[in-house]
Amino acid sequence: MIKKIEINPDWFYHRIWLDNLPSILDKKEILSKRKQNRQVPFPEQWNGNDYISLAKRDLNIIIYNSSYKKIIARSYALILEDIEVVPTIYKKDNYEYWRFLSTILKNKRYSAYLDEYQAKDTIGLDKVVGIKVPEVPFIDIERKLQIDKKEIKKI
Repeated sequence: MIKKIEINPDWFYHRIWLDNLPSILDKKEILSKRKQNRQVPFPEQWNGNDYISLAKRDLNIIIYNSSYKKIIARSYALILEDIEVVPTIYKKDNYEYWRFLSTILKNKRYSAYLDEYQAKDTIGLDKVVGIKVPEVPFIDIERKLQIDKKEIKKI
């Protein structure tokens, strides 16, 4: 069954790699690097070792300032709702300085993106409302059809 849904502007998106999905499902939560025991002394990501990076879908933000458009749009992502987040403070200059501060400060988060949010330590799978799939073909197993995305409405 195909049904049209409304995209909730309050949903958050967390990029996942399919290789990591079994681990997330086994643990029943998304974990920060520290909670996964894979922290690094000087993290290169703005979320550091203790936060989980999230994006919101805001079509009014241009691609250069949007974590959703640059990172999430062409990736697999978990769609989340009703989670406690820390909004980031957008910084367009001195990236290395602000990124470094973002990795050491608690509850004061910075980002190179206008639509990035961060969650502390863990997010339970009970907050997942769906999985965002990048542009891939749809396969109808019962009818043995591969359906082009442009043709999906005809089915």
